[in-house]
Amino acid sequence: MPKPIGRPGSWFAKWNGESLPCIHSHWTKGHWPFYLDAGLDDRPEWPAFVEALRVGGKAILTTSHEADQIGIRRRKSYVALWTVTDVIAADGELRFKLADQLERFD
Repeated sequence: MPKPIGRPGSWFAKWNGESLPCIHSHWTKGHWPFYLDAGLDDRPEWPAFVEALRVGGKAILTTSHEADQIGIRRRKSYVALWTVTDVIAADGELRFKLADQLERFD
């Protein structure tokens, strides 16, 4: 099975002809099956990322390296493709539920 292909700096990866948002497993710790990222800010990447989650309803769960000096997490590996529901982006947070695992990449 082919694995997703991403590139540094992109919040998306391509898999089976789709460009899908990538989410870091770090933001599920203590919340599973919910995702909670308290870093929603004014970066220009956020609107397209949130829209892709809402409209596409899917995301690639990844593992990541520890955050660097400015708080950036770099992908380590692709884990699985999930459907996502109940996407809320408000008050500096992105929240949603990981509903169904569609594919496993290991």
